[in-house]
Amino acid sequence: MGTRCLTYVFDEEHRPIVCVFRRFDGHPEGHGEDLKSILMGIPIVDGLPLREKNRLMFNGMGELAALLVYWLKDQNLHGNVYLVPPVCPPEDYGQEYIWVVLGKVGECVTVYYTCTLSDDEWVYWFGPCKTPPNWLDSILG
Repeated sequence: MGTRCLTYVFDEEHRPIVCVFRRFDGHPEGHGEDLKSILMGIPIVDGLPLREKNRLMFNGMGELAALLVYWLKDQNLHGNVYLVPPVCPPEDYGQEYIWVVLGKVGECVTVYYTCTLSDDEWVYWFGPCKTPPNWLDSILG
């Protein structure tokens, strides 16, 4: 059995947009590095400026969520990556890690994770906000 994980993408009002279930490679060296390669350093904007149409950016967290799912499925056409209901606290899929993707217009994405087999502390992974927001603990229930 692989290392399972859930990845939540939240909007700016702390509402879950999507939850992705990954059956294997959900650990930082696998899924965490995939998230870095997909999301790191890309700004979140409100509207796409025509003069910068070839520049990589996310037009809000909804587009970020859609593109994240697209890129993860592009690497795993069948199996491994699934959408599940984005409920808090998370349903039990045998996950060992929970990943959270946060962002707001004018910034780049910040990602945190927690290992459900340890003490459920949030660990900063990458992005501009190194300290996890207080409300993050509430998603674990």
